[in-house]
Amino acid sequence: MTRTLNVRLLLWTLGILLIAGVGLNFLHGHQVRRNTGALLVRGDEARRQGDLNQALDYYLQYLAFEPNDAVALEKYALALAEQAVSAADRVSAVFALDDLLRRNPDNHQIRYKLIRELIELQRFREAIQNLQILLPHWPQPAELEHMLGWCQEALGDYAGAIASFTKAITHDPSRIQSYTLLAEVLQGRQHQAEEAAHVMDDMVRMNDKSFQAYLARSRFRRVIDNLDSAEVDLEQALALAPTDPMVLLAAADLALARGDAVKARKLIDDGWKANPKNPVLIKAMAGLEFQAGRSDRAIALVRDGLKEAPQAVDLLVLLADLLIDEGRLGEASERITELRQTLSGRSLPDFLQARLLISQNKWSEAQSLLEKVRNELGKTSDWSGRVYGLLGLCYEHEGKLDRALEYYQTALKLDERQPRVLARVVQLLVRWRRFVEADQALRRLEEQGPLTLELSRVGAEIALAMQTPDRARTLARKAVDPETSDYRQLIWLAHVYHAAGEDKAAEAMLRRAVSAAPRAPDPLVALVEQLSHTGQREAALEVIEQAKGSLPSNWLLPTLARCYEALGLLDRAEETYREALAPNPDDLGLIAQAAEFLRRADWPEKAAPLWQKLLDPDVAAPRELQLRARRQLALTMAAAGKITEALELIADNERLLGKNIADDRVRNAVEASQPSERNKSLRAFEDSLKRAPATVDELFLLAKLYDTAGNLSRSREILLGLLATQPENPQFLAHYVRVLLKAEELEDAASYLTRLDRLEPGSVRSMELKKLLVK
Repeated sequence: MTRTLNVRLLLWTLGILLIAGVGLNFLHGHQVRRNTGALLVRGDEARRQGDLNQALDYYLQYLAFEPNDAVALEKYALALAEQAVSAADRVSAVFALDDLLRRNPDNHQIRYKLIRELIELQRFREAIQNLQILLPHWPQPAELEHMLGWCQEALGDYAGAIASFTKAITHDPSRIQSYTLLAEVLQGRQHQAEEAAHVMDDMVRMNDKSFQAYLARSRFRRVIDNLDSAEVDLEQALALAPTDPMVLLAAADLALARGDAVKARKLIDDGWKANPKNPVLIKAMAGLEFQAGRSDRAIALVRDGLKEAPQAVDLLVLLADLLIDEGRLGEASERITELRQTLSGRSLPDFLQARLLISQNKWSEAQSLLEKVRNELGKTSDWSGRVYGLLGLCYEHEGKLDRALEYYQTALKLDERQPRVLARVVQLLVRWRRFVEADQALRRLEEQGPLTLELSRVGAEIALAMQTPDRARTLARKAVDPETSDYRQLIWLAHVYHAAGEDKAAEAMLRRAVSAAPRAPDPLVALVEQLSHTGQREAALEVIEQAKGSLPSNWLLPTLARCYEALGLLDRAEETYREALAPNPDDLGLIAQAAEFLRRADWPEKAAPLWQKLLDPDVAAPRELQLRARRQLALTMAAAGKITEALELIADNERLLGKNIADDRVRNAVEASQPSERNKSLRAFEDSLKRAPATVDELFLLAKLYDTAGNLSRSREILLGLLATQPENPQFLAHYVRVLLKAEELEDAASYLTRLDRLEPGSVRSMELKKLLVK
């Protein structure tokens, strides 16, 4: 039977299938759109709850389906900007915001957000371009004019900044910050102090009921050292806002500047009682307790504050900071973990982690982490000053003192109130012999409070180098009680008084030191040296004779040798050292002491066997003595033309220490003894001075190298610098006379030779120089 196609049935079937297919496709599309829309809703909800990372994740998933949804793109870009902490985050936010503006240049809110992010990234030129576009359309022009002035000032366009801040004030006379920055540009950049003062007076006149205005003018007046007027403004601010934390802290800070710590504490205490939950005042109170040595009380205060405000980031950071200072590293680590869970950014936890690593002497790891934090924060963060300060400490520990000083100084530019950093800057500048800068830094430190005893000592030495004896005595008396019975402190104080020209006081202190410790060598040697320097040689010899009966027998001969050297009796000193070594040929301390004496007496050939003795494996000298012995032997061998042997000694040191600047400099000196290598080696030595300061011995070595090379000008420059701080060093004087004689400056040579002859009359080098002068 023949089958025929039922066309009508087929068409009906195809129609039903087509309708079903369309329906299913429509249903799937609806489900996709509904699910995709749910992602956007979830993103909005996460953003409302403050979970920006989750919000961004939802927004990205949504945009994968709807890449051109302008509303979603805007939400994503704004969430990126809100979440941005690091520089990388901000760059991502800028790209997203900029893309939105290309799609819709008239979206003013997005342009405003973009400007904020550009300023945070210090991309000031782009920020200015966008500000100028936005200004005609923005309902609050004062705000944008202020931002424009801020950017212009950062780029050095001070005239433009002044004009913009002035416009901001014209639009809104209550903008205290605009007056403040306008005055700052006029005062600090344009040196128009009077105009700046007028601006601040206008601010108060236009805002005479605003405590913020009086507070701002008080700060300005403090900057220009008008403390009385600053105090009047603070009193007015206190009258208007007697419990405001910032006013109370400013008043306390001024009281500290005037030396009234009691008043400062009362102001902070009153403010804290009135605002017991205020994190700023809790931090201030904790700081006072910590400075007073009550670290447990400081930590308890911060803990109590966190109970009231467990999410207060400043208090969490401070607590971890205090715990690290106290060495409670386990608990500090727990707080850092807690902080990581609280903060979206990593910078502050990483900063604290770096502090933790430093406390554990993990310098390299700390440095890497701090460099990362530095790059993320930039220089605008309140924390940047401390980051740079800690980086300076890491570089200093690595021996990179040039980098350390650079970072310390940057730290102070960012935050002047870092006493520990200022102290390190002072000490490093002294090591570099940059006394003027060191004195300036020390005076800034004095403004912040009393100097430590150690810094007072350093300050006295700086004052002596700068030839300001009155200041040297003042600081010395702060460092050491003149009535002390500690012979070590009396010796140092006598040194300052002698350098300041008060020899009678110096001698009296040294006689007290000898009486306080009659069996100790150092007071006796210091007194003999003082008597020698003041021309009382007979009195010095009498002191030596009297001391022979009181010194312990094992110290007698070495102490007498030191006394004879102080009197300039070099032959007698050498003889006494030989006598002391005869029964004690393996006494390491005595060997090193005798070798150093022979080096100072310019008898390196006689010192060589003693240095060699310290390298004898059977003697087992400490590593430091061996390192020094190799360096001194290398210089002696180089002078005798034994270059290969000399370089091998330096290589032995480097096998123990690795590459180091001390051995680099000795190698430079050894190689400079060869005429073909001299200029190259001298340049290398000079270059090393930029990386780390030289010791006195290294500078003296460099002066002698320049003398040998015929560069008498540079040799004189170095020697004069050494004599400025050690004017009675016979070795320096003798070599300076030699340089003057070579330069045929006979009158100056005779003058310095007279000084040398007074210190060591009849010495071999003094007699040799006299013969050369006569010729």
